[in-house]
Amino acid sequence: MLLREYRARKQLQHENLLPLLGFSYEFGPLPAMISPWMKNGSLTTYLGKNFAELTIKRKLQILQQVATAINYRMWLLHLLA
Repeated sequence: MLLREYRARKQLQHENLLPLLGFSYEFGPLPAMISPWMKNGSLTTYLGKNFAELTIKRKLQILQQVATAINYRMWLLHLLA
């Protein structure tokens, strides 16, 4: 199942999705998928630290980027099924 997810993720190429670089076995009993390091951390971390300071326009831009990435991922995974 993990290999199938890896193959699907490896094919994702979208401006709002981080590429998959590979696996690491250094974080526990299960392998972790590795993507490039983001200087602001994950989206959850970034929003947790900056949400109050973000304008409504920026919040909506982030929402649009997330929705676009999810839509692309769902479309591609549907094609691969």
